[in-house]
Amino acid sequence: MPFFKIILTVLLFILSSCRTVEEEKPVLSRIAFGSCLKIEHSTPQLWQSIRSTRPNLFIFAGDNVYADSREVKTLHSYYRKLENDSGFRRLRSLVPMLAVYDDHDYGISDGGKENPIKDEAALACLDFFKVPYNDPRRQHKGVYGSYSYGSEGKKLQVILLDTRYFRDALVKTDEPGKRYAPNNEPAATMLGEEQWKWLEKTLKESADVRLIVSSIQVIPDKRGMESWGNFPHERQKLFRMIGSAGASGVIFLSGDAHFSEASVYKSGKYPFYEITSSAMAHHHNTKDGKPTKYSNFPNEFRLKGSDYTAGNFGLVKVDWQGRDTVVRVELRKTDGSVYFSRDIPLSELKP
Repeated sequence: MPFFKIILTVLLFILSSCRTVEEEKPVLSRIAFGSCLKIEHSTPQLWQSIRSTRPNLFIFAGDNVYADSREVKTLHSYYRKLENDSGFRRLRSLVPMLAVYDDHDYGISDGGKENPIKDEAALACLDFFKVPYNDPRRQHKGVYGSYSYGSEGKKLQVILLDTRYFRDALVKTDEPGKRYAPNNEPAATMLGEEQWKWLEKTLKESADVRLIVSSIQVIPDKRGMESWGNFPHERQKLFRMIGSAGASGVIFLSGDAHFSEASVYKSGKYPFYEITSSAMAHHHNTKDGKPTKYSNFPNEFRLKGSDYTAGNFGLVKVDWQGRDTVVRVELRKTDGSVYFSRDIPLSELKP
């Protein structure tokens, strides 16, 4: 064989190998998520409804179990209870999972960095959700991390924030109907210095769609309960960082609230949408979805018709095929029916 043909064959082999590696990265188009799961209140219908959406990924956004204990063995016992649920096991066997914790699977209700078992809680979360031992999330404190799927033009990034491990103290208030007031101390932090540096770097990575998972709500800031509104300077820092990093395609996914809603913040570099899904299964769920004390508060950013208090989960569907990629966000009842949806063209989510 002539020498130039040998060289050409080798080059074609190398190019083919490179394409194969790139193509092996799965393109995600259906991401389901939820939070606040008291397993004793779940039903087979909930798990069947989630499976019926055929998700490529399921994200647990926190309060995945309700241990509410500073005893590590108690926390592990609640994870075993979840593991023994047939609906959860079936979903786990079919769908890859990612997870962050919130306060009830962290050790202290409304807890932050003062938690004496925070290292054990982080390890329990990573272990239960089978995070590989060589995963970067195991190389630092807390459970934050990021994952990228697909290739250029169809790349989706999932950013998991830890809003517990590094968080400073909340400021209590006696104002009726509210539990906390804003902490306006300039040095008070939600994410901590190490996680902020990591996030800034992560936001500069290439991605078309970015799902930022926060266990507590980001955009609604007047609840008087737990939210990023408890640390207004940190909330604004987050919005500024997204803009300064030139990060496009951001959609926030959150939980914790014991009701669902969708919000949009239009004072950033582009509109920031947030989809809150809570609770998957909890005794606070209503049967009719009507407002409760948890949902009945002013939210100037709420999208009309999105608030719902019965059991629910969220779904993000990405249509990569069109001229302009469209992200469809949905909130669904436990029977699988859609009660709120919004189509967001990716061209809208750019600085």
